[in-house]
Amino acid sequence: MKYILITLLLATLSNKTEAQEVFIISSGGEDTYVITNSIRKINSNIIEVWLKIKLTDENIELNRSRRIEYRKSLNLPTLGYEKYSYLKVKRRYDCLNKKCTMIEGNTFTVDNKLLDHEEYKPDYWFSIIPETPSEKIFNYICK
Repeated sequence: MKYILITLLLATLSNKTEAQEVFIISSGGEDTYVITNSIRKINSNIIEVWLKIKLTDENIELNRSRRIEYRKSLNLPTLGYEKYSYLKVKRRYDCLNKKCTMIEGNTFTVDNKLLDHEEYKPDYWFSIIPETPSEKIFNYICK
């Protein structure tokens, strides 16, 4: 009996740490999800969150080859990018001024292998443009 209770308790605790993804929008061959259990309020105006941006079957090879060409243009390694599947990016949203900045990003393969990790200086904030995928994400985060 104790074994069953411990197993159930561990299963419950492990489920709470799993990423909880909410689909927001599909655009340009990518589906964007908000990882809801990552949402963190920095102050009264700023919210930090992880997003998952996953390639869809629509134009997957085209999107992969574009990513490879982009990396080549910057003289960055491309090994493994033929299996590129999704990004996880951390962003901060300024809900008062309708702006956003990137904090860090990770690129993964179809089998969840990390291809790349980048950190950004959060000193450049870009405006959220109306009627764009960015605005849909912003509206969900800052609701």
